[in-house]
Amino acid sequence: MILDKKRIQKDENELFHYGVSSTQLYLNYRECIDKRLKLVMLEVAKVYEEEYSEDFDIINNHLLQQYKAFWNIAESIFQKFYEEIQEILSLNDVILPKDLLNSNNILTGTKLSESEIERLEEKYLKDKLYCQSLKEHKEKIEVACIPLQDKIISASKLHKEYMTKLKNVHKLSEKIQETTETLTSNNTISCLRPIDSNVNSAVRKKTLNKLLRQACQ
Repeated sequence: MILDKKRIQKDENELFHYGVSSTQLYLNYRECIDKRLKLVMLEVAKVYEEEYSEDFDIINNHLLQQYKAFWNIAESIFQKFYEEIQEILSLNDVILPKDLLNSNNILTGTKLSESEIERLEEKYLKDKLYCQSLKEHKEKIEVACIPLQDKIISASKLHKEYMTKLKNVHKLSEKIQETTETLTSNNTISCLRPIDSNVNSAVRKKTLNKLLRQACQ
């Protein structure tokens, strides 16, 4: 992310007055959503990897496409979020008197004037509105994530159902193969038995004839 000089100066002023800048908040929220999205992707990847370890590259490419698709949708939302943060943290009407920016005055307990108190109260109210706005933007981002999460959950569910059916088909195929082998084996034995019987009968007959000839000699 490249910032111009004007934006950098505004960020420095915001950081001085608020302890945080618009750009920091913007980048922090992007990082937060990015991490959450990647965690969801990892969970889906684990499910696919357990069943399709040999197709790991295909799974990775598919998830990467989903990841990029999400950011293409979310980019405009984040940009609007960034613009609204800059507007909320605008210091045109919230800049404190210079004497209040001196830490020595605060440390020595210098009594604040009525106008200074009013300015601080105004700053407090604006900060309060700012925090509420951040909360609303966070909810918007979470809502934007829901469709993708639903798709991932649905895909995971369909994948599990598919794998269950595939396993059942595999078991049925094995059972059919076993049955076929059993039937084939039984038919072979039944065909061989008459042959074995005839062979044994011929051998016995030949042996008896030989014994009779020997007895007659």
